[in-house]
Parts: sequence; structure tokens; C-alpha cells
Amino acid sequence: MEKQKVFEGKVVDTTAGAFERPHSVFIGIAHEGLYRTSDAGRNWELVFSGDVRAVAVDPVDGRTIYVGTEPVHLYKSQDRGNHWEEIDALLRLPEEVRKHWWFPRSPHQGHVRHIFIDPKNRGVIYLALEHGGIVRTFDGGKNWQDVSQGIDYLDIHFVTDFPNDPSLFFASTAQGFYRSRDPAAGWQRAENGLSKKFCYNVVFFPGAPTVMLVATGDGSPAYWERPGVARSAIYRSVDGAQSWAPVGGGMAESMEAMPWAMAAHPEDGRSAYAGFGQVSRGRAEVDSSQSWEKTAGQLGAVWATFDRGQSWRELPINTPAIRSMWVACR
Repeated sequence: MEKQKVFEGKVVDTTAGAFERPHSVFIGIAHEGLYRTSDAGRNWELVFSGDVRAVAVDPVDGRTIYVGTEPVHLYKSQDRGNHWEEIDALLRLPEEVRKHWWFPRSPHQGHVRHIFIDPKNRGVIYLALEHGGIVRTFDGGKNWQDVSQGIDYLDIHFVTDFPNDPSLFFASTAQGFYRSRDPAAGWQRAENGLSKKFCYNVVFFPGAPTVMLVATGDGSPAYWERPGVARSAIYRSVDGAQSWAPVGGGMAESMEAMPWAMAAHPEDGRSAYAGFGQVSRGRAEVDSSQSWEKTAGQLGAVWATFDRGQSWRELPINTPAIRSMWVACR
């Protein structure tokens, strides 16, 4: 396996780890592959080659890793990335489903953007496809079904259930936010209070009530070369996405960079972090003068909340533009 220490000028597009192994982290490098560190980032090794767009660690068994790629494929490793097998039943979904697996930019191929593994039943897996919709399996990948009904524009960024009510599901998309009690029966918009349609990551704070955050932008990355750039904001809900309000509390209601990455603190249920950056895979194609080296080299920022999203402050951290983030305790 190839060993590497740094990723200068490259875009880290996806990140995951296992809380019981805080020094072991996986990152997907745009257009290159999946790297693994076992020593908190001092050394890295390439464990999977391909255009990795999503990585997930099984929440029960940290040895089991899933990788989603562009074009849409799903792979599984049961030994922390040493060996891989493709879950090829995904590609046996009907053509009427797979015809939606496309992307508006060249080479016009959809990809797996997010992998949700049910912590209560590891055989239940949901995939958010960008573009393509939402597909799920109840048997670990032997059989799949499309559960995208009700979502107008099938550019899906994130799918998850509600921690204190696993029968309730949420999906964030490029043109809205949705919830469903039965994804197979359809999704309903849940945007009361949201003034921006581009929705990305979701974070939860446990407790009563369970609080959730969603990262949003105004428009889509194709329009973020304008003055004001992303015009992003983080919104907060205390009623299961029935209503939303901008977080405020030190954070402006409109930020130039997009909060691509959000992560909850693994031990402190009141804390979470948001990573900002003017970096996107699409920007290089919007403006050919914006190379990946330039976008990846722009400055980023990390904001933190310690009161379940009510107030925020920027941390004194010098970082490149952030696309993905993993938070662990030593």
C-alpha cells in the first residue's frame, strides 16, 4: 500500500472514523482514492483507488467500512480497508431508477454522496445519490429499492433518521429539506423558516428536546462566484424539522463560505463544530482559472457551539478551506 504524509493542493471530499479508534481515520481524496491513518494523521496509506465520494464506518463494528464512488458503486471492507468487495446488487436496480444517476457537469455521472447505516440494524443502509435520489437495503445490500418519491429534484446530499424517533427520516437536497415517516411512501418538504434551499449536512444534539442543525447555502455552487459567494447559514430546529430559525448567537445570518462540514462532539452532547470553506469540486469547472490547487489552498474556518447550537464562536485555527471534517477524542 502506498504511504503518504500530506495532501497539499488536494481536496478532501469525505471523512469518517470509529470512535473506539480515535487515531484511525479514513479520508477520500477527490479523483484519487481512500486513504487510512492509524496514527492520527502522521502517516497515510492508500487503501482504495477510485473517485471516492462517500465513506462510512459501521457504527457497531469499526472494522467494517463502506465506500461510495462516482459513478455510482458501493464497496465494503470487513478488515478496515485491507480488502474490498463490491455490493453489485445495487447496479441491478431497474433502468427506470438508474437513469436518474447523472450529474449536470461533465462527465455527467452521478455518485454516492452519503451513506447512512442504521446503528440499531446494520443491515439497513440508505444511500444519498447526487444526482439520483435515495435508495435503501434491509439486508446488507442483497436487495435494494428506490425511496425517492416526493422529492422534486433528486440531488441528495444527506439522509438520516431522528435519534429519539427512528421511524422519522430526514433528507437534505440541493433544492430543499424533507422528512418522512415512511420513505417508501414518499417525502414531504420540511422548510418552515428556511430561507435558503441548498441544504447539506445535518447534526443532532441529544436531550429533551433533541436539537438539529442543517447547513444551507443560497442557490448552488454554480452561482457562488457572485458577490457574497455562498451566502450560507446554519439553521436550528427543536421540533423535528417542523420549524427552523437561523442560529445567530455570534454567527452572521449570511456567510461568504459554505459550511460543508459539520460534526457533533463525540462525548459532549452540547457541542458541535462547523467547517467553512470556499472549495467545491464544481468550482473548477465553473471557472477554468480556478484550479483545484487554488480552491484547496484558500483559507477556511472552524466555528464551535457549546450550548446545542444557540451561540457560536470562531476558533483560532489556521486551516485551508474545509470540505469535510471528523471530530474524535484522544
